[in-house]
Amino acid sequence: MTITFRKKIFERILSTRLIYNQCWEDYALDQSALQIRAGDRIVTITSAGCNALNYLLFNPEQIAAIDLNPHQTALLELKIAAIRSLPHSKFFAMFGEGKIERHRETYVQWLRPFLSKQSRRIWDRHIDYFNLLGPGLYFSGLAGTFARSMNLYVKCRPGMREDLDHFLNLDDIRLQAEFYRSKIAPRLWSHYVRWMLNRKTTMMMLGVPEEQIRQMSDSGIGDLSSFVEQRLEHLFTQVPIRTNYFWHVYMKGSYSQVSCPPYLRPQNFGLLRERVERIRAHTMNFSDFLRSTSDRFSIYVLLDHMDWLRGNAAALNEEWTQILKSAVPGARIIFRSGALSFDVPDFAQNQLTFHSELARSLHQHDRIGTYGSFYFATLGAS
Repeated sequence: MTITFRKKIFERILSTRLIYNQCWEDYALDQSALQIRAGDRIVTITSAGCNALNYLLFNPEQIAAIDLNPHQTALLELKIAAIRSLPHSKFFAMFGEGKIERHRETYVQWLRPFLSKQSRRIWDRHIDYFNLLGPGLYFSGLAGTFARSMNLYVKCRPGMREDLDHFLNLDDIRLQAEFYRSKIAPRLWSHYVRWMLNRKTTMMMLGVPEEQIRQMSDSGIGDLSSFVEQRLEHLFTQVPIRTNYFWHVYMKGSYSQVSCPPYLRPQNFGLLRERVERIRAHTMNFSDFLRSTSDRFSIYVLLDHMDWLRGNAAALNEEWTQILKSAVPGARIIFRSGALSFDVPDFAQNQLTFHSELARSLHQHDRIGTYGSFYFATLGAS
């Protein structure tokens, strides 16, 4: 399959399917770097909307959530509608457990009226993601389908489901590391799993762009599966797993009351309802949004967008031009990369101070483990 053909497939997937059903960026790192506070104006890539809602808890003035994929916008809009109109128990059923009783009735009566026309069209077709009799939200969409297939693989390996459940509840890091190396890793890293992860098409179905795949392959670690294996070795042996809600939902298909994002916790629900009108979701190109608004921002959350633009100098230059034009003095910027380096134009780097030591230290505590590096910069040369 040629690069051009794969790219066309990826672009088609990007605009026609839900890819991410949860954010794969650890908001705790974001807050440790950004120190979000009252008065901040944030612009972020939407993904699944989890972190936009988490940021609200720190009382920013405004959050603009931008994504090219209308399905990602639709997911955030559905969460916002549920915060506005449902009690917490039903909100948690939908977005904690990924399923809810009378899902269609709940959608039509309480959620659909609050959605944009585009999001209504999407959820009119896909609201069965929340069917009690189905796999649920977190085993739906592209990333969810892959998670579901991995869970079916685990189910077919004698004793592995029980071992994973035990692993997820360990609260001693030494025992966790020993258990992963002795019980989980030998069965997880099978020929079949390596074969799947080494397929570029598989990675693209998970929302990993071609340029990021190339960076992972060129990391010097080995093939794609070796890159992922090394990252997860660090994660599962050095970062506590019991409250790691990212992997809990991936391995179980639902969050728990103990292990879930802050926006799902009952003690935060009142604050979310008070502040949720501060979020505005937009389906458009990031640069186009910045060009179209007169707002100025103090925080930019770029996820792994630099990887997506790597190799496209014109788009990269335009994005950083718009960031610098729309930023207030001292603005804070974070992004991640699948590689161990980043691609930011010289004219932008000359206006930024990168806090490399802090970023490296924070990255060691990342609860997801799939990115190669994390970056934090402030506007203003050192």
